[in-house]
Amino acid sequence: MRIIALAAASLLLAAAAPKEPELVFEPYRTPARSVEASRWGERLQPVTLTGDARRVLGDSTHVDGEPGDTPFWHALAVEGDYLFTATGQGMKLYDISAPTAPIAFGFVDASEEITWWHFTDKNSFITSIGVPEGNSNVVVTGAEDFGFIVWDTSNKGDVGYHYGDSDVYVRYLYVAAIGARAYAFALSGGTVRLYDLTAAAALDSCHEQDQSCPGVSKGVVMSGSSASVAIGGTGDFVVYRNLVSISILDASNISSFPGGSPPIKLTGTLSGISGTGETVMWEYGGSHYLAIPVKVGTAGKLWVYDVSCITNAGACTLPTPTVYSTSSVVAPTTVSVSFGADGKPYLYVGSTQIFGNCVPQREYLYDASDPAALVELTPQGHPEGYWGWYYEDCGAPPQGGPGFNAFAPRGGRLGPGDVLYRAGFSILDSHQLLAPPPDPSLVFADGFESGDTSAWGAP
Repeated sequence: MRIIALAAASLLLAAAAPKEPELVFEPYRTPARSVEASRWGERLQPVTLTGDARRVLGDSTHVDGEPGDTPFWHALAVEGDYLFTATGQGMKLYDISAPTAPIAFGFVDASEEITWWHFTDKNSFITSIGVPEGNSNVVVTGAEDFGFIVWDTSNKGDVGYHYGDSDVYVRYLYVAAIGARAYAFALSGGTVRLYDLTAAAALDSCHEQDQSCPGVSKGVVMSGSSASVAIGGTGDFVVYRNLVSISILDASNISSFPGGSPPIKLTGTLSGISGTGETVMWEYGGSHYLAIPVKVGTAGKLWVYDVSCITNAGACTLPTPTVYSTSSVVAPTTVSVSFGADGKPYLYVGSTQIFGNCVPQREYLYDASDPAALVELTPQGHPEGYWGWYYEDCGAPPQGGPGFNAFAPRGGRLGPGDVLYRAGFSILDSHQLLAPPPDPSLVFADGFESGDTSAWGAP
């Protein structure tokens, strides 16, 4: 299964970083539990509720019995049989080779691992995570005030770090395998910085500001606006965006960076929007696509573009998008792509918002095999929604749900067995993507419907 690891951190609707919300934990909204059967559908059903903050009046424990762990799941990445989650002040890793019975490894507390850690009153700084395709032994996190960290996950139960650069502020990143090496493109202020992860993996606890860490930091490969809000990509192509403009770079000749600027293959402007979020790219069927969640007025939209022109000689401009409507109450801000067992791409679109009006749905799972006609797979049979079961402003005391403390649908990715893993801030859970039911029009294609039973061998 091919998984594209992208940052899934909360994104800006303005240039300044958002203030962390004051969280109020209500006793009647805990513990969380999976959506009830009356809301299930033909394509999506719950599997496990792996992590639950169970946080009431300052008391915090995990569902897997590890009190004291940072309980918030901001983002996740999947590689092979492993799930990697960014938990604000560290990471938590899981063996998902048996999707219905994930096994949690110990919590990785960044304050105990990175030597340049210092006290801060900020609750969360590790909110993005990426893994090179085909290599679960190296994990990259943007650590905001604490910079950029390459972790050694070769021993999933005893994680250390390969490399750190504390002289940058990194929230968003894109991890790619290009040629025979792995790289990370990190968005730091108005610049894109390049790191050689293959070189980093040869080091042990090397801090760029304290010692020589040869060959890892390649410097700035792209400069832009301080309002830069997203970076992503697929394969050799890197998409870099600020609030209103977008560029796609060709990184195939990466060995020449930063001696020369990477070729710009596409440019464009996002017009008529009042807010925006992450950006994701994917390749399917020989074509390249781009998706951006946006806010137009008060309405949430998902804009999907065919950007296959980037494979042609020269540069091209951003085409007109295919527009999909999402929530008119809570605009989406996060998006990720992963590939199912059927080889098709699936988009998960979510939001970093915790509080807001109770709505049946503000997250989406799309079959993106035809980007010009996305198919949304969320069950629609219940008036209060499949996903609406989890939203905090839904439900009322004293029953205890639906609606659970501090839930926000921040990110989702498919893993082994077509299980969708979801980082819900206070919840980490999974849902089974089921195969589509057979087309009824094909059941009697051999003539049985008309009474012809010859194929059964009837006399």
